[in-house]
Amino acid sequence: MAYSVVRMLAAWYASTLALIGERATMTITRLRRVVLATALFDAYAARDALQNQAVYAHLTSDEKHELTGVLAASGIGRRALTASQNDALISTVSRAEKQVRTLLERR
Repeated sequence: MAYSVVRMLAAWYASTLALIGERATMTITRLRRVVLATALFDAYAARDALQNQAVYAHLTSDEKHELTGVLAASGIGRRALTASQNDALISTVSRAEKQVRTLLERR
């Protein structure tokens, strides 16, 4: 869900910048904060924010670094999971399977 919201925000951000130019610094700052806050918790959104020229142009170096870190930690763009990511995924799936089995047994 956050992914589509950030895509929409990024598009709105870009069109807003095109319409108002540099006159509305406060609006630009607020929009950047919203996009950044969402992207820090969603790797797809982070990727979109870094790839959107209008958003990227207004990110600080620290913000770009943070978003790059989100992407690196997520593994997006890699062809395989790291060992720790694979272990975490298997553990999460195992827990979910146990919960589903428990719920089905209660029926």
